[in-house]
Amino acid sequence: MFFSGISDEAGQAIDTQIKAHRELGWEYLELRLIDGTNLTELSD
Repeated sequence: MFFSGISDEAGQAIDTQIKAHRELGWEYLELRLIDGTNLTELSD
């Protein structure tokens, strides 16, 4: 079993999202929004 979380609930910036998950010891993120933009609307 592994834990993940909806990352944008930790903060808008991807750096903040990653930092929060690392502090929790979690290895996986569930991406939804990055800087207020939906993941599906971001360019590669």
